[in-house]
Amino acid sequence: MRTFAAACLFVTISGTTALGWGQEGHAIVAEIAQRRLNDTARAAISTILTNISPVLTQASLASFASWADDYRPLHHETTNWHFVDIPLQEEVYDPTRECKSDDPNGDCIIAELERLKNDVRCKTGEEQFNALKFAVHFVGDIQQQNALQI
Repeated sequence: MRTFAAACLFVTISGTTALGWGQEGHAIVAEIAQRRLNDTARAAISTILTNISPVLTQASLASFASWADDYRPLHHETTNWHFVDIPLQEEVYDPTRECKSDDPNGDCIIAELERLKNDVRCKTGEEQFNALKFAVHFVGDIQQQNALQI
């Protein structure tokens, strides 16, 4: 029965363009993530937000979860950061094939999440806040990518 349901889903979406989560989906993923933060991560995020503005101290991650989608149209170098296309016939991710660093639209979500790990920890001010906003968004994007593989 599961195979039949998966086949029906595949036939239904195979002829259409995959649509993203949208603002609501990203907000839900961010809200779930925020509720699952440990105390250390919660404190670090609070510090980042406080350093930008005391008003943001208690801000929900959901409030800026879609920011990267709004940022992308004027910053084409971030376009490919929202996904990675791994051919279905491939069993392993090959960054030289799926995440080209010389693409004018950026490399891919895997490389960017790796960079963001450092940027959220080590940058300061607006750069750190932007890194956090990208990270929150891309955690949602990568979950969406996994959901499309079902």
